[in-house]
Order: sequence, then C-alpha cells, then structure tokens
Amino acid sequence: MDIQYFHDYNRLVRRGLVRPLACSAGHEVQLRATVDAEPVLECYTCGSRAQPGLAEYQRVQAIVKEHFA
Repeated sequence: MDIQYFHDYNRLVRRGLVRPLACSAGHEVQLRATVDAEPVLECYTCGSRAQPGLAEYQRVQAIVKEHFA
C-alpha cells in the first residue's frame, strides 16, 4: 500500500471535499505509519488502531485519483 494516497486523501479532508476516515465507533482517525511505512489508522478517542484493508485502500485510491488526476 502506498501511504501517499492516505496523505492526499487527508488533504482533501482538510479542503472539505471528502469526509474524514473514521473508526468503527464513528470517531475521526489519524494516519500513522509502521516501521515498514504501511498505513495505520489510529483513533485517539476510543484507542483503536487498524491497518486499512484492500477495499478501504482501493476506495481511498479511487477518490484521490478522481480529484488529483
């Protein structure tokens, strides 16, 4: 997974063009990276951490490509 897509997605969030990524409880998550530069989504409200799956990655990738390509 290319973490840059998540950075670009967060740029769209800051511009108000897309909704922020959220944990299963509905709280906004923050983007982090593992030592291998794999994306990890962390929620500071509920304490959950998760690596996005392929479906989530493809959704983020498609949205970013729609706005930046």
